[in-house]
Amino acid sequence: MQPIAQGLVSRLAQLAGLSQESAEQLAPELLRIRTLRMYGCVAASLIYAQTFEGRTPKIGDSRDLMHAIASSEARIFVTDDAPFRRILSRVPMDDFEVIDLPSFVASYL
Repeated sequence: MQPIAQGLVSRLAQLAGLSQESAEQLAPELLRIRTLRMYGCVAASLIYAQTFEGRTPKIGDSRDLMHAIASSEARIFVTDDAPFRRILSRVPMDDFEVIDLPSFVASYL
């Protein structure tokens, strides 16, 4: 997943005006930024799911990606969308947990 995520954030850096060479060199450092790591890794996880697990692209995938990016500074992401939990759980992020609502509620009882 890491090479794909690096390619995706490298492309963002190119869109921001960096040369391809500079963007590719900077990509590993960019992935240390939580929002960029979340973007690159969730997008890579979606690509993996569609390519190797037979997942059909959904109209809400872009919104799921935006929610994931917005949640990158949180410690817990709560969703009852099981397929999206699977995609999001593949993101290598320290201090970040993906759980369903019943599990979240049970953790506070």
